[in-house]
Amino acid sequence: MAVLHDEDNFNRNSTGPLAFLFRSCSSDPKGSIHRAWSGTVLLTLLFFIIAIVEVTNLQNAKASVALTAVAIWTAVIQFLVIVIGTFIIKRFSTSFAVGFLLGVVIVVAQQYLILAVTFWHNNYGSR
Repeated sequence: MAVLHDEDNFNRNSTGPLAFLFRSCSSDPKGSIHRAWSGTVLLTLLFFIIAIVEVTNLQNAKASVALTAVAIWTAVIQFLVIVIGTFIIKRFSTSFAVGFLLGVVIVVAQQYLILAVTFWHNNYGSR
């Protein structure tokens, strides 16, 4: 019985949806990572701008201090993830650094989930 390795499957002409999506990545993997990070930065900048607008709305609506602090904290963390991630991807892309970045992103995602659940029923302001 022959054992197939990844190298054997790599040379086959795949026609699945994932093969179609990642076909451009095979010729330039580092460039693909840079393009993916650029898209992530654009989305995170959009979320950063939305967080700043939300902070302004919360302060104008006399919202609770805790909710306003969470909105400010979210904006700051989003900006820091952009800066740290860009530094790691562009200048310091060792496997340890990229793993560190992925860990930071997972921790921040979990923190956002906890904050969202904590303030789920909070309507602008204290009761």
